[in-house]
Amino acid sequence: MADFDKKQFLELRKNLARKNLDKYNIIKGLFGEKWINEEIENTSLKENGDLSVHGLIWLLSNPLKVDKSMEEALEKELGTSIDWFSNFLRKGFMDDRYRPRLLLDELEESLTLLKNQPRIGSSITKAKNRDQFWATMSEIELAGLFKRNNCLLAIEPNICGKTPDLLIELDKKSVIVEVYTPQQSETAQKTMENGGGAFADKFRLKSQIKDKLAQLPVNKKSILIINNAFSGQDLYELDDAIIGQTVCVVPLDPSGKIEVTTKRKKNGLVEEKDFNKIGAIALYKRSTNYKVGIVTHANVKRIEWNETEDITESQRMILSQMLNEMIYRIKNPNDYYVP
Repeated sequence: MADFDKKQFLELRKNLARKNLDKYNIIKGLFGEKWINEEIENTSLKENGDLSVHGLIWLLSNPLKVDKSMEEALEKELGTSIDWFSNFLRKGFMDDRYRPRLLLDELEESLTLLKNQPRIGSSITKAKNRDQFWATMSEIELAGLFKRNNCLLAIEPNICGKTPDLLIELDKKSVIVEVYTPQQSETAQKTMENGGGAFADKFRLKSQIKDKLAQLPVNKKSILIINNAFSGQDLYELDDAIIGQTVCVVPLDPSGKIEVTTKRKKNGLVEEKDFNKIGAIALYKRSTNYKVGIVTHANVKRIEWNETEDITESQRMILSQMLNEMIYRIKNPNDYYVP
């Protein structure tokens, strides 16, 4: 890209961010128009042409409406194929074009519900930090979900000298919630780009979750909710971090029959002292469903639960239902397309 083209591209994205901000008054009010404009000005281009930008500005600098003919052209090109690669292309197309608008709408709606909530200012302060924005997005959208269901008690409550992310009410009992949002390191991203897997990050995941557990009080079981929407890690990598590394066993059989089995090596978080603070782990991931276009949903891949005096099966069912119903509320789907 020529230097002139780079400059033109950068100014285009900055101007788009300024224009789109006018549609999100709550975001503008809580983050502050002055701070947002400063971050827009601080946006630059890396050597490879990618934006060096705060997450909120990246969301704002994307088109809020999509040309439907682009979708139709993609479908024509891919036909009705259901192979995994075609679906991968479809999903990438949908995520890239719809996710910014959907996340902005979700953030605006959640902050509308939470704007008078004590400690929401602390969440905004964290979200202004480039390194903490996506993780704080997860905390805000879950706080909004619980507020919408009339079960949010507090953001960052002070409990026995600790400040977990949320305190909620499930089945008439208070429950502590810690939110974790894994994100790939640059090292792991390069590993994947060079044909490797996400396994390069498993030890970093373990360390990050361990840090989250340190925020929990010791006298009460808590729920760890993992949002895997902004990460290349899959379930295997999270399992490796939490319950131990996957090891494949290939026995030597003289008869020529080989049966590969897997087991867990004992190096997971379950062996850490702080892990006994957790009564349950819930994992969800927002994904775009290309068959229905812009509707995205929360897919609860797994909820692991050990019923204890503090965390019950009834609470698991309530939480599972809320997460499964956590869809983007789109009033007019046609509003997402260019007329």
